[in-house]
Amino acid sequence: ATIWRNSVWNSVYFMLMATLRPRVAAATNAETNAVVRTASTLSVGFVCGTLATCFNNPFDVIKSRLQAELKAGNSRGDASVFGRLRDVWRAEGVRGLYAGFAAKALRMGLGGAVGMAAFEGAADVHVAAARDAERAPVLEGELPAARVRRGGVGVHVHVVRPREVERRGNCCLS
Repeated sequence: ATIWRNSVWNSVYFMLMATLRPRVAAATNAETNAVVRTASTLSVGFVCGTLATCFNNPFDVIKSRLQAELKAGNSRGDASVFGRLRDVWRAEGVRGLYAGFAAKALRMGLGGAVGMAAFEGAADVHVAAARDAERAPVLEGELPAARVRRGGVGVHVHVVRPREVERRGNCCLS
């Protein structure tokens, strides 16, 4: 049940993000302004997270019920996930399959928004660092592989020079 729940949510979420985010970014000129881009990502992430929850909530209900049965010690181990979905549908209808939907949709919508905005923010930092490293002048004797953004927040780089390796007699410098 957990595999179905997670697979459905992630499939729908990332498909929607890949479809909606470029369209919203183009409509809002989000690439020209960092604040608009972040607001756009937060908005689209929330909508996609909420919509993905519409598809995976029935699987989440089944997973939660399975966990409760296991905890109580009265598990029906032979029933399939889809058999359990059918049983809930027959006994409780749509309300049974979407029990707890509002709270979960809010949580997953916010999580989808913040998660994607954090990912984009971290990606922007790494892309900027890579661009800075490519533009930085190469010092005489510096190994290009050792160049990383100088002066970055929380980034510490030890530049290894061939003469220093020869002098110390190893490549494991501290």
